[in-house]
Amino acid sequence: MVDKQRYFASLKKSGYSKKDAEKEAYKREIEGERLINGNCSFTEYAKEFIARSGKSPTTIEKFSKMIERYGEYLKNANINSLYFALMDLAINNYKNECKAKGISNATINRDICYLKQLVMDAREQGLKIKCNLKIIKYDKENPRIPDMPTRAERQQILDWFRDNCPKLYVWIYFVITRGWRMGEFIKMSVSDINLENMTLTVRHTKTGVERLAKLTDDDCMVLNEHILFLKRTEQYKPDGLLIPPQKKEARDIGRNTLFRWVRKACKELNIRKHIINHSFRHWVVTAVLDQTANIENVKQLTGHEDTRTILEHYTHSTTEGIAKGLEITKLNVSTLSDRFVPKCVPKKRFYGRI
Repeated sequence: MVDKQRYFASLKKSGYSKKDAEKEAYKREIEGERLINGNCSFTEYAKEFIARSGKSPTTIEKFSKMIERYGEYLKNANINSLYFALMDLAINNYKNECKAKGISNATINRDICYLKQLVMDAREQGLKIKCNLKIIKYDKENPRIPDMPTRAERQQILDWFRDNCPKLYVWIYFVITRGWRMGEFIKMSVSDINLENMTLTVRHTKTGVERLAKLTDDDCMVLNEHILFLKRTEQYKPDGLLIPPQKKEARDIGRNTLFRWVRKACKELNIRKHIINHSFRHWVVTAVLDQTANIENVKQLTGHEDTRTILEHYTHSTTEGIAKGLEITKLNVSTLSDRFVPKCVPKKRFYGRI
């Protein structure tokens, strides 16, 4: 009866009357016993959870891969009951087995996150799952060092967007030359541009604080050409977005749109580096800091506020920087071959009798 009272207390008063809540609690207890005794497998329960949760297609794909990996582990470990499949011991053993197979920490952490969601959902459904979530810990992921694009590669990508995707040309231009975040352009409107004063108001920043960016002649020319492009394609609105969405019912263009186009450009240009739109932000910070040696210029240009973040995460070595460093440390050298010419070996004197 204690369990029934616990189930009854967890139900919402607005959704159930007292009599209906008791029936629902008893029903959940019966279903919980059926699931725990092994009548429902882990795969069935996980797929049923996906159908109820309404997750995005990308998340469903990753979740399905986790179900396949974890299902194979349960099969090898001879675990058939859902009760034992969601215990902390089984999840930790799965984590160690994935490490032994060489699976990345990012994939393991994502699988653990999904398994924790299943544990919490099972408890909400009234199942008595004995799992201490505090014991299951995430591993530190190895940070990926971005591949820094060269000057020629940046120019090629910028020209590719001008010829193949003129709508996003203004976006990639400010990403490459200013290192701005992609989220700062998603909700930027046409009214934020002031070509007379050569300023641009960045309202939707990561910190929530607006900033006023000064524009150069090239920046004004690119923005003016983009506005003319919007007028030619009948997408211009005085209070509309600077980059209108592709679908009329969409609110904005989407965060992953530029990422997909950058990957497509690199593929067609045969650039084999792992370049994403955020790689240009890393390059801008590194280049400006190398040339000016003033971190305030970097903060003003890219919109950073924390100096520690710039120094720890955004400064990298570049091919051009290493070459300039070698030029500074270069000295005059001469060949050493003349110093190692063997001298004439003197003839041995003979002191013995003939």
